[in-house]
Order: sequence, then structure tokens, then C-alpha cells
Amino acid sequence: MPKKGIKLLEVEKGSIAERIGLMPGDEILTANGHELPDELALKFHLAEDTVDLCVRRPSGIEEYFEVVFSDSANLGVKTEEFRTKTCTNSSGTLPPIGTSWRRRPARTTGAGG
Repeated sequence: MPKKGIKLLEVEKGSIAERIGLMPGDEILTANGHELPDELALKFHLAEDTVDLCVRRPSGIEEYFEVVFSDSANLGVKTEEFRTKTCTNSSGTLPPIGTSWRRRPARTTGAGG
């Protein structure tokens, strides 16, 4: 199964991304060797001064880029929307809003209890 990536929807004119050759449709697979489950993880890694990116082109070819940021420069891309993660618990329900929960004290059993 191919790695999931963060799909680029737009690349700003004159941005670092445009200068290194990133294009809409590219997917950023890793930043500094870390897989990117969502664009929040990408933003976290882009806060570094230097970032190594692994990018998959729409053709399937993977390319590697070293990006060095100066001052407050950003990559200059718009990524796909955040994929909301859902809870996988078996109940499928959440407590009603305004409900307070408290833990019951543990019961002790046995002699003297």
C-alpha cells in the first residue's frame, strides 16, 4: 500500500515551494523523515530552519528536497482539508453535553473491608 501524503492544492507564485518545483497535485509524504498523518504535522515540521521533504509526484515518482527557511518565510502551499479523525470505540455514543462524570471509589472486598 502506498504511503499517504498531504496533497498540495495550490502553490503560491514566488514562494519557496514554487522555486523548488512543487506543483498542485504533489503529495508531501515525509518531513525530516517523519510520516505526516495530517497538515498539522506538516506545519509542526515546517517550523524547523531546515526541512527535508519527500514528495510524490502525480506520476508516482518520489523526489527529495532540502528546504532552508530564512526569517519568517513559509513554504507557500495550500493543502487538502484536515481529515477529521473519528472515535472507534464500540459504543458509538458520547455523553450528553452538560453531563458530569465522576469516578466511583474502588470497592474493597475481603476480611475487614
